[in-house]
Amino acid sequence: MRRVRAPAPNQSRSAGRAGINSMSNTPSNYALTVLGESKSSALADVSKLQAVAAEQLAAIPRIEREAALRAILCGLTLHRVKASLPHGQWEPWLAQVHTQNATSGGVLPSHAQVRYYMRLAIAAVEETKATKPQLLALPGDQTELAMESADSGARQLMSKLTKFVGARSLNELLSDLGIKDRKANRKHAAGDDKDEPPSAQTVQEAFNDIAENLRVARDSACDKAVWMSFTRAQHEDLRALFEGAADKVAETFIKTHGRKKS
Repeated sequence: MRRVRAPAPNQSRSAGRAGINSMSNTPSNYALTVLGESKSSALADVSKLQAVAAEQLAAIPRIEREAALRAILCGLTLHRVKASLPHGQWEPWLAQVHTQNATSGGVLPSHAQVRYYMRLAIAAVEETKATKPQLLALPGDQTELAMESADSGARQLMSKLTKFVGARSLNELLSDLGIKDRKANRKHAAGDDKDEPPSAQTVQEAFNDIAENLRVARDSACDKAVWMSFTRAQHEDLRALFEGAADKVAETFIKTHGRKKS
């Protein structure tokens, strides 16, 4: 009788992996399999999971409304900072905040997002008719939404802002107010707006995004502490990137406007 030799351990593992890969060719199949196998077998555990899921679903809208409120409060504070700085110092200050945060490993909203918060704050003040005393009455630490210890002016303003937000998330607010047009962005990404020129506001926002990104890149690269932390090779890479970008912009400019007549 002929013996059938068992596969070597490595062969068995390879075959197993091949079988798994052949049954699950996409990450979605893998994810669905893993999630399906993570279900609980005990009835008590299932009931607990269901209760937790219901709580999590209920918490998401509240968290999103809080995010909208925090964005408005952040926008209000940013306006006060901007007003307190000398002319021309707002952009450098904002770039410095981003650089310091990046150096320490933190992540901040983009400059475009910062502008959204500030425009949202303007819209909120306009619609709620918030007064200067109410704005000045806000506590210095506005990351906390609790207003129990605040004076009546701050509580009145928070009540107005809460009504202004309503049940909307931050993205819904930005879209409803035309600050961040998600529909236009989706149309543009899908190429459906070929016959529809972008609005002046959209063009200006695109310009501001490019200009601010360039300023942030320049200020970050020229920050002495950050620059000296790089190697010589990284210095050369950065210089090549900046020079390449400058050459490309110059080339595009000439194609659009032609060369200056001497």
